Amino acid sequence: MRQGWLNTQLKWNCLHLQRKLCSEGLYYDSTSNCVQCQKGFPSYDQSTCLDTCDQGGQILNLNGTACIYKENCTQLISQNNNTTQCISNCNSNRQFVDLNNQTCYTCSGDTSFINYDDSKKNGTCVSKCNEGLYYNSTSYCLQCQKGFPSYDQSTCFETCDKGGQILNLNGTACIYKENCTQLISQNNNTTQCISNCNSNRQFVDLNNQTCYTCSADTPFINYDDSKKNGTCVSKCNEGLYYNSTNYCLQCQKGFPSYDQSSCLDTCDKGGQILNLNGTACIYKENCTQLFAQTNATTQCVDRCSEGLYYDSTSNCVQCQKGFPSYDQSTCLDTCDQGGQILNLNGTACIYKENCTQLISQNNNTTQ
Repeated sequence: MRQGWLNTQLKWNCLHLQRKLCSEGLYYDSTSNCVQCQKGFPSYDQSTCLDTCDQGGQILNLNGTACIYKENCTQLISQNNNTTQCISNCNSNRQFVDLNNQTCYTCSGDTSFINYDDSKKNGTCVSKCNEGLYYNSTSYCLQCQKGFPSYDQSTCFETCDKGGQILNLNGTACIYKENCTQLISQNNNTTQCISNCNSNRQFVDLNNQTCYTCSADTPFINYDDSKKNGTCVSKCNEGLYYNSTNYCLQCQKGFPSYDQSSCLDTCDKGGQILNLNGTACIYKENCTQLFAQTNATTQCVDRCSEGLYYDSTSNCVQCQKGFPSYDQSTCLDTCDQGGQILNLNGTACIYKENCTQLISQNNNTTQ
């Protein structure tokens, strides 16, 4: 009696052990033999066959041979054609890894592009790649190996100009010119949206919101009174000099030299004289009028100061005797000798009709 019970128990134990030892991809049938499923995959406990693992609340294993429970997948989980499977990599089109859930997702619809974080491991479905990226044939957002992504991020351009676009403010991607809300600059055949015209010989054309580089014929940059709008000129405006970046500027002290390349405390120090307007230095031979000297400063003038006349060298000087004539060309012992009268200050001769006040005669002098 006891012997029969032991034989039955041993047989049950043997069958039980056999059931636990079926190779992966097999299930045990009603005769406890390990066999292939005619259709589908063996369940996790190998006791049945499932058309799809999902039907049994399970997922397909890494090798695609049997069903396992999701918690037994130590890698990634992907869903494709209604089949959930444990996989080592998300490598199908438009798939990315959600590391938080260890899941492969397929991007679609309005968020069809895959944007990875800096680690290149965790991804997000996005409607547009981050600035500076383009999307490849599998909709992954990537860096251009050379050049910059186009405005629509569908291709890479070696230079934005080649695609009829310009480089954006950050220098990371191409945009259309009308999308630049600041300034546009061209340098080394590259057109770019920039915040300031700051390279050498550049100025702002506010009408076109453009930074221009002055050419050899007009190398100097002359700004208007607002200091915002500029023009390329062959010579700075009178009273200005050009600095190391060819900007036309006011001298902080003194006057610009004749060639406008430097500033002089006084024009005389540079062997030059002050021009007619008192704004810049010129060479004496370029003064076609008169020369006057005041406080060690020689200046080109159109008329000598009252009480002076101009001599044969066109210098304004004091009369050694008498008074300068009305036209300052000669000296008169007395103004009456020249049919003129002494002016109000008693320093020069004037014509009687130019006296708007009273006329007096004293000691043969009319004043």
